[in-house]
Amino acid sequence: MNKRRLKYFRIFEIIVFVLMVIIIFNFIFLKNNIKDLNKGDIMEKNPVCWWEIGSINAKKSATFLKEVFGWKITINKQLDYIDFKVKNNNNGFDGGGVFEMKKRKEPFLTIYIKVKNIKKTVEKIKKNDGEIVSPVHEIANGSKVCLFKEPMGVLLAVVEKKK
Repeated sequence: MNKRRLKYFRIFEIIVFVLMVIIIFNFIFLKNNIKDLNKGDIMEKNPVCWWEIGSINAKKSATFLKEVFGWKITINKQLDYIDFKVKNNNNGFDGGGVFEMKKRKEPFLTIYIKVKNIKKTVEKIKKNDGEIVSPVHEIANGSKVCLFKEPMGVLLAVVEKKK
């Protein structure tokens, strides 16, 4: 990869990190101000529970987050994954993780939303013009996950935690 293209990938990675930090801090510190427009409730029904960064260099990305924000890294060698766990789980928010991409070329950030019934949620996604990118599947911890795009193309995920 030429130097110019690598420079643009790094700039894109930094932008993704900044967006991730904004989203996480808004959720953690301002969640009491986030209202459900239909009911006036706080986002407790289906809270954000995880974030994930696909990086071209997971170790470098994780080290960046550790050094800039003081987050503790936990390396999961079995899954080839770097975890950032939340010590005092607040409303089901577990933290996030970084992994090295094998197929995709550009870094990305995915937000995971906890739901009680993933099958019903997937039907709602389809009914409201969402696109299923990766159908419901079980992950290593026994939870079920589905990746989808909302109507404008933003990639998100829903997760039904193992009971």
